[in-house]
Parts: sequence; C-alpha cells; structure tokens
Amino acid sequence: MKEITVVTAFFDIGRKNFKTYSRTNNEYLDYFEKWARMENNLIIYTEKKMIEPIKEIRKKFGLLDKTKIIGIDNVKNIENEIYERMLKVSKDEYFLNFRFIKNATSNNAYYDYIMLLKYWFLNDATKYIDKKCKMMAWLDFGFNHGGKLYTNFEEFSFTWCTNLSDKKIHLFSLKELEDKPIFHIVQYLTDNLMGAPVIAPVSLCENLWELIKRSINSLLDVGFIDDDQLLLTMAYRIKPEIFEIHVSDWFLPLKESGAFHLTTREKKPVKKSFKDKYNQKRSLAIQRKEYLDRINVIVKKEKDK
Repeated sequence: MKEITVVTAFFDIGRKNFKTYSRTNNEYLDYFEKWARMENNLIIYTEKKMIEPIKEIRKKFGLLDKTKIIGIDNVKNIENEIYERMLKVSKDEYFLNFRFIKNATSNNAYYDYIMLLKYWFLNDATKYIDKKCKMMAWLDFGFNHGGKLYTNFEEFSFTWCTNLSDKKIHLFSLKELEDKPIFHIVQYLTDNLMGAPVIAPVSLCENLWELIKRSINSLLDVGFIDDDQLLLTMAYRIKPEIFEIHVSDWFLPLKESGAFHLTTREKKPVKKSFKDKYNQKRSLAIQRKEYLDRINVIVKKEKDK
C-alpha cells in the first residue's frame, strides 16, 4: 500500500448565488472539516482570507505539521490568457444557444476555470511533497458534501493508502465510457467522468496537466468551454495508455481505493411518485421547448441575412 499526498483548493466562485446546488463559504468549511482529520500530508491552495479558517481546522485535529497552505492573491493570473478566452466564450450567444441547457453551471467561465486548475494545483503540489511520496490525489474541498455518502466522520482519522498502480492515472466514471463526439457531450452535458478523486503517480502529474491544458485550448479554438469532467474525457482520449478508468459512484472511489473501513449511507432504491415523474417530464419538456425556440430564432436570423 502506498501513502497518498492529498491536494485540494478553495476559491470563492460565488456559489451562494447559484440557482442550483448553492453553497456558502461557511458550508464549504463545514464540509472540509468533516474529512480534514485525514492524517495524510495535505496541500491546500486558497485565497488569503481563507488561510486562517483552514489552518484552524487542521490544527483542531493536531495535523498542522502535515499541512501546507498556499495563498494565492489572484488565481486568475495563473493562466490568465486561458481565463480571458473562457470568459469571452461564456458570453457568446452562439455557444449559449448551442447548449441544450443555456444556464448550465458549466457555462460559467470562472467556475470552469477553477475546475480546470485542479490539475494545475495537483502538478504544482509536486514541488512540496516528500521525496518518498509516489502517489497524489485530488479531493474537492467540499468532498462528501458533509455526509452525502460517508456518515461517520470520526472514521476519517486514518491515513489513506492505496494499492492502485503507480504507473497509471486513475479516473472514476459513473458508467462505462461512451464514444460520443465531443461536440455532442458539450451540447447535451452527457459526460460521466468524476472530477474527484483523481489519483495519479507523482511522475504523471505534469503529463495530466499538459493534457488538460491541451484539451481546454482545443475546446476554446472551436468556441466551447466546459468543466473538468469533459476535460478529463478529452485527456483520456488523447493518451489512453497512461490512464485507468474505474466505474464507481459519487464519492465512493475513496472507499474503493483504500479507505475500506469507511461507513457509507445505505443506498435505497428511489421510488418516484406520480407527481415526481410528472414534474420531471414537464421540466424536460420546458427545456426542450426553450431550446427549440432558440434554434428557430437562429435559423430565422440566418435565413433573413
């Protein structure tokens, strides 16, 4: 079993104002505190105002000596040219009308940019690790959403080790990957790879970042943006030989890749009422109509030119 150095980050993307899955900074700190007792070396990238609250959480568990916090004044400066291109696309009506869901979270340039930087952080963190470390892992700051899957938080007082190969980058997918064209995935948001965790050998973290950066630039060249789920799909397609895909479920890869002792919430079959089924179909019908209305406007404009 190989001990893992864990990397995470928190930057305020204004999620408290999101229409769906809105969360405040304090909620994120609460989520983090639930898993922050992990005894692994932990490297955290964040904005300056969050350094002390994060430090206090790790200090509470006696883990400051295994914690490195890197404050960043302006995260947009890391890859500013890419961010500016993403911002331009996010305002482009052609792109927004191409999307089946015009107000999807991943139409937000800053959100997508922070998701992109997960793999920059993972690569940059290799500068700070112990020389004996062979494996790194990205975990989202809000991992487990305060108890979505793992229910006994005291069980996070352990050192995460894995027997996964240190010759491959390990990605986790909700189902077997399909061969759909990238433009189709962009249009209908049908990607299945999870953005966390990503477990990678130290030796391949730079390769992963290079592939992710190549992927976002390819998207931008054709007027698209999206979050890290799609970028991971593209990276895998470019160089599949350095990846291993594992079919799993949200948050479950942590348990499956070494944290076998963690207690999980019982997954009960979802029985939808007639009302739930009706509302779901109605919502989809409204989305379809809104999408077709947009397409009709575009077609009419093109005909009138």
